[in-house]
Amino acid sequence: SDDDGGDVSDGEDEDLMQQLMEEERAELEEDAADPVDIVPAHEDDEESSPDKKTKREKKAEEEEKKKNKKKKSKKRKLSADNAAAEDGASRAAREGDKKETDADNSDNGIGKPLSKKQRKKLAKQKAKELADAVAKEQGYDRKKQQEKDDAAATNKVEKKRSAPSKSMTRERRIEGGVIIRDIVIGAGTSVRPGRKVSINYEGTLQSDGSVFDKNKSKANPFSFRPGTGEVIKGLDKGMEGMKIGGERIITIPPAMAYGRKGTAGIPKNSTLIFTIKLLNIGGM
Repeated sequence: SDDDGGDVSDGEDEDLMQQLMEEERAELEEDAADPVDIVPAHEDDEESSPDKKTKREKKAEEEEKKKNKKKKSKKRKLSADNAAAEDGASRAAREGDKKETDADNSDNGIGKPLSKKQRKKLAKQKAKELADAVAKEQGYDRKKQQEKDDAAATNKVEKKRSAPSKSMTRERRIEGGVIIRDIVIGAGTSVRPGRKVSINYEGTLQSDGSVFDKNKSKANPFSFRPGTGEVIKGLDKGMEGMKIGGERIITIPPAMAYGRKGTAGIPKNSTLIFTIKLLNIGGM
């Protein structure tokens, strides 16, 4: 009975094994018959891998690289063109400066650099030319105006020279105790002994200020020759050095006037004060 039991067990095992093999064969045949399950699995693995790229991505990257390369090349060319243009402009500017310098130097006559004085002169000349050009456009004749200004300046100087200078000076004591004080300093010829002078005057007494004599006429002034005794000594001495147009106050002590005797309208021992204006020197 044991042998029979063992045979039955072996038979069941063989049947089970055969059944398993048939099931496995059936699964393999199913897998082989269905390609869809195989290919997508492969593609999914390829796409899911971060180290692998599709042909489309690779092509896009190559095109992007080409575009970037072209842009860089274009920028380099543009930079080179700009640099060339700037270099050309700088060269032209240097040549222009050199020509201008050469032209300035040529004014020296021997082609040497101008001195500081010559440069200043040239700068003034150019400034004047520019001012003349601007004035011409504005209808303003600078040359005529300059001539007018020069003429006016000359006349002003001449008038200043000929006109008496108004400056009250301090009193000065001269020979014989005569005191003089200039109110106006004249111009031109000075009074000299023996040469005729024409004056207007006013004589007053120092004691009371009363007028004892005067001449204010420009048509008929008082004329005499200093140093010839025609007038009192104090007046001769007091007028020395006066110039035409000058005015002077002369204080004359009695000893240089009429002294102890006096004269008509002038008491004895009187100090006299003369205010003199010198109109002319010379003439008949």
